[in-house]
Amino acid sequence: MAETVVAIPVLWLVIGLAIELAVLFETKAALNHAALQSARAGMVANAEPTALVNGLARGLLPLFSPEPGLVGAAETLATEALPDVLVFARIRVLNPTRAAFTDFGEVVNNERQMPNDELHRRSTRVGSASGVNIQDANLLKLEVTYGAETKVPGLGTLLARTILLVSRSQLDTFELALLEAGRLPVLSTATVRMQSPAKLNSLMIGDAGEI
Repeated sequence: MAETVVAIPVLWLVIGLAIELAVLFETKAALNHAALQSARAGMVANAEPTALVNGLARGLLPLFSPEPGLVGAAETLATEALPDVLVFARIRVLNPTRAAFTDFGEVVNNERQMPNDELHRRSTRVGSASGVNIQDANLLKLEVTYGAETKVPGLGTLLARTILLVSRSQLDTFELALLEAGRLPVLSTATVRMQSPAKLNSLMIGDAGEI
């Protein structure tokens, strides 16, 4: 009886950690794919936030085990994946930056846009505010942070609290909120070339040095 009392918590911890690590690995793989899907959606839609969010939700859809067929997938996307992404995911546009729009942006229909046409004919001069040229400013680089859902009752909360205890000072407000909710932050990035003029929006950081 004494050995059983000692062994059961140890086994629960070891097996539970193995399960959680497997889930994290699956989530990271799915997020890598989803970040690229988000970037691909944004590159043809002016890097607009709605396109980025919808692309990310579509990329993460396999995590939600949608019903077979297009109808089942669309329903799961609308009722599970998209609401989850809106709460537990953050997209930041690392490039183009707001500084790049200061250097190269043009106002079109009352919106500030990044010129995207005939880039091979344009000057390669480096902007004073952004430190990049207009060709590089037309690369869309995303940073996606997503809160992975834990599966083992109790263990996920324990892991989140441990991370909070050890690394609180190194985490930003969004990551802290994920951990407080029992989610584990997972990070991915993706870079593609814009196929449409990027429009200045709230997801874009100020400059390349901003954290």
